[in-house]
Amino acid sequence: MAEEEPIERHSGPDRLIHWTHALFMALLLITGWGIYSGGYFFSDYATNLSIHMISGFGILLVSIVLTLYFWTVDRDEFRLTFITPADIMDFLTIALNFLGFTKKYPEFHVWDSKKKKYIKKYHPALKMIHWGDMAMILVMAITGFGLYYGRGNVLGFLSNYWSATLIRTVHLAGFFYFVFALMAHLYLSLIPANFHIVKSMINGKDTGEDTVRK
Repeated sequence: MAEEEPIERHSGPDRLIHWTHALFMALLLITGWGIYSGGYFFSDYATNLSIHMISGFGILLVSIVLTLYFWTVDRDEFRLTFITPADIMDFLTIALNFLGFTKKYPEFHVWDSKKKKYIKKYHPALKMIHWGDMAMILVMAITGFGLYYGRGNVLGFLSNYWSATLIRTVHLAGFFYFVFALMAHLYLSLIPANFHIVKSMINGKDTGEDTVRK
């Protein structure tokens, strides 16, 4: 039956961006902590710093530049990722459900069987995390460049206005933001009910156990 056919949840470019982002983020967290603490995972300070800088430029390219380009090609994906007032209301309903104040739980995986595309694709909290991550990547880049290049370089312009201590503090706060975001992401990925979504990020297809088909 057509209703049982797998749904294409993630395209090839979408999966490529996701896994490349994951690789660069892992390298940034590992090397960043080594630079901060002195506990180097890769050889010495210079090696960790080199990998950190390369990964920083890499994640800017993949998670900002390529994502924006991908959205110009696939307008539906941008539409599905954009946070709407309905998402805010859905998020509040989910929070009330979690606290036991309501039995309502909104649908956030909705597939149009005739047009063969999603009407709703992402959990509202996931959308918020996505946009939060993009904003924090920019914050980490600006503060990171401020620490590395310093005054006298256009990329280190922030050091002309902020002290090194303040820049380092904001950069460290961003590090912990991504650590907690990664932990939450891994936790949700390891919930059995979400395994089909994790698999779709590998093969692109979703069997749609929790998808409403219309």
